[in-house]
Amino acid sequence: MRSRLGFTGVLLMTLGGCGGVASLDCAEIGEKARQLSQAHDMKITSLDNLRETSRSATEARCAARARWSDNAATDVYVRAYEESGNTMVAYQVIPFE
Repeated sequence: MRSRLGFTGVLLMTLGGCGGVASLDCAEIGEKARQLSQAHDMKITSLDNLRETSRSATEARCAARARWSDNAATDVYVRAYEESGNTMVAYQVIPFE
């Protein structure tokens, strides 16, 4: 069975010239994750109750309720972080460790 639960790995998008993690709020990180999901079978169609769960100088983590392209709803976890001078965005359906 192919489902959004298969997306437990980290999916990445490099954000060039965005000003780094410090300049991103959860709404922006969530929107980047939603855009990233459009390249996959299970797409995020909307994010509700988006809230920050932690932040440091190089990482921001948020949680939300995602509505998927099959109309199911699950929790989803998104993060932005710095890696080798790039700002990366990732999402998955289990909390980041």
